[in-house]
Amino acid sequence: AKEISQRLENQGYVLTIHDNGDTSGGNHRIYEMRSQEQSEVKYLNIFGEGLTGGFYMITPDIITKEDLETLEING
Repeated sequence: AKEISQRLENQGYVLTIHDNGDTSGGNHRIYEMRSQEQSEVKYLNIFGEGLTGGFYMITPDIITKEDLETLEING
């Protein structure tokens, strides 16, 4: 999460941690993401898996782990 957020900040994005209210379990962090030039808000969703794995998605809306599982089943 630290490496991803630092990379995006180096590209000019301002990241703010967001209280996701996700009670579905797991390691899920959400950051509100804004570029310095644009006022458009995107969300950086980081899902951790175990101690060394994980993945991230940049989405226009906040997603939960349950939403992600639905995408995996339907995708």
